[in-house]
Amino acid sequence: MQDCVERALKRSDQFEPGTNLRAWLMTMMRNIFLSRKRHEQVKRRYAEQQMQAPAPVQAPAQFIHVMLGETSAAIAALPEHEAETIRSLVIEEQPHLALATSQNVPLGTIKSRLSRTHAKLRGTLGVPDEDAFSPRAA
Repeated sequence: MQDCVERALKRSDQFEPGTNLRAWLMTMMRNIFLSRKRHEQVKRRYAEQQMQAPAPVQAPAQFIHVMLGETSAAIAALPEHEAETIRSLVIEEQPHLALATSQNVPLGTIKSRLSRTHAKLRGTLGVPDEDAFSPRAA
């Protein structure tokens, strides 16, 4: 009732004199009631969804540590020029051209080393070839 009176006072300029004030107030009260029911229904549905949703679970960190150790070992087992290429380009994020210049080799050599080294590491670590899942492979 209070909300209806408050809304009627705020919107008194919308009331047309000479019309049925009681009907205007009843319509306003009905609209407030329906709006609240809809809002309660949305809140109830949300609460039900939250109760049914599985609790958030964080992936175990052990897998990351094991994978990091295996990757480090695989990089250490590479020939020195391939290991240096991976360290410079992937870990230190050095630009391809800068590495080619510092090693005094063509840019294409650096790119082919990187490609071959990635393939070796995927094979060593048992990671499937990334091209096997691309749309072009189908």
